[in-house]
Amino acid sequence: MMVKEFLFVITIWGFNGTEWVYVGNQYVNKNPLSLGQCEMLIDNANWKSWEENEYYKIQFDCVKQDSN
Repeated sequence: MMVKEFLFVITIWGFNGTEWVYVGNQYVNKNPLSLGQCEMLIDNANWKSWEENEYYKIQFDCVKQDSN
């Protein structure tokens, strides 16, 4: 049985000249996934990115879902 307790999260980060800081925006896929399923979304070879602004980036994460 695959336990589905992770959420796929995309966060936005900005570089302030010293460090990368979370800018306060995130997108969460509300469908619970197993860790393996979530990691497949992150590692999927179909992603293509264009990063033209060196001061902003997005980050993909698998976040354990709260049990509340």
